[in-house]
Amino acid sequence: MFGILTVIWIGCWNTYCEYIASTSRMNISHFPMALLCTYVLIVFANQILRSRFQRLAFNKNELLVVLAMGLVGAAIPAYGLTSFFLGMISVPYYRATPENQWTELVHPHLPTWLTPSNEGGAMRWLFEGLPYGMDVPWDVWYVPMFWWLSLIAAITVASIAISTILRKQWSENERVTYPMLGPPVSLAEAADAGDRDGLFSTRLFWVGFGLIFLVKGWNIISYFIPGFPQIWLGQQWLYFARYYPPQHTGINFFTIGFAYFANIDLLFSILVFHLLYMNEIALSRRIGLAITAKTGPGDPVA
Repeated sequence: MFGILTVIWIGCWNTYCEYIASTSRMNISHFPMALLCTYVLIVFANQILRSRFQRLAFNKNELLVVLAMGLVGAAIPAYGLTSFFLGMISVPYYRATPENQWTELVHPHLPTWLTPSNEGGAMRWLFEGLPYGMDVPWDVWYVPMFWWLSLIAAITVASIAISTILRKQWSENERVTYPMLGPPVSLAEAADAGDRDGLFSTRLFWVGFGLIFLVKGWNIISYFIPGFPQIWLGQQWLYFARYYPPQHTGINFFTIGFAYFANIDLLFSILVFHLLYMNEIALSRRIGLAITAKTGPGDPVA
């Protein structure tokens, strides 16, 4: 039940930030920020509850269930599945203009069960908002949503089945590590640890947490008070050689945390393949091949 409430909260938070407040995208990263903030608050509140009313506190497995549900729920709203999915099936009508001739060239080939119709300008209202007092045109969405959700459900079941088949090989034989889940799992393990054991009893954890919280909290103030001094973390674009793409440098606490929990072989692979990527771009530019991706501010496309 608490996991469901967490999913609902994350969905509402993401939707509000993306479509109403137009602020930060809270689920754009591999570990959604909306879930990270919510999960950390849940863990800290659970520790306080555990010290007062131990029977009401969550154990490790229950916290991991909340985490798993949150990971799935955070991938759906706003910048997740919803944004791309609804945009994909509605944009053929909304972006149709006399110049691109989509009405004559594309629309006749779109099955009515695959894409919602533009009856009454429904696709325009999806992007621009309904006029005041107008009801949501649900009728144009029922059939396409049924078939698309059936496909999504089938892919989800297939993914779960493949993960179940490969679980033993990955977890027991190869012992594959998941660095992104290292910190939240360690936080969950503290729920079953003794008063002098676990992550929350480690002085080094509180030193690191306090330092990062102080720096981030201090810099957050500068967003609301422009004249407030900011702690510079060295974030800038570094141009170090001709033809090479610029590199974004700086102190990133999330990257440091990821590297701490990651396997050395994995970190080495990331470094090596990034160097290969840089040299590939430099060599391509040197011999005159066009690079279609923009790799940094002020960086030419080719």
